[in-house]
Amino acid sequence: MLIGYSIHDMHGHTLNLFSSLLSFYSVTLKPDNFTITCVLKALSVLFPDSILAKKVHCFVLRHGFDSDIFVVNALITYCSRCDDLGLARILFDRMHDRDIVSWNSMIAGYSECGFYEDCKSLYRKMLDSTRLRPNGVTLVSVLQAYARPMISFLGRKFTSL
Repeated sequence: MLIGYSIHDMHGHTLNLFSSLLSFYSVTLKPDNFTITCVLKALSVLFPDSILAKKVHCFVLRHGFDSDIFVVNALITYCSRCDDLGLARILFDRMHDRDIVSWNSMIAGYSECGFYEDCKSLYRKMLDSTRLRPNGVTLVSVLQAYARPMISFLGRKFTSL
């Protein structure tokens, strides 16, 4: 149910169902990594709040999801959307294994928050230190990082005419 709600952007329903799940929390009925990623997606849309991100991070740690690449990737994205790039980078740096989603989550976070030099630097690091190759998500984020300063420059130039 949670995945269905998440896929269809029914974020309020996702959080309500998760809340119900927690009220019945037991050894046999507990959240898994898919549940947590759906909840993180819903929270990032409805409640992009740095304090809540830290609480969710504590939940992830307490329940042993901190080594799950899917959960950590979702948590990096959530922290980035909360403008908590410091926590996002700590999570990224602590990852033992990173996939393209891990790199994209951090690169896109920097780009979306306007940290263009960090975005470009991390992109170069990805190219130099991994066998991963950029995909469309990577390229959009990096292109934005390169283009945004130029767009601002041109905007100032045209408005001063």
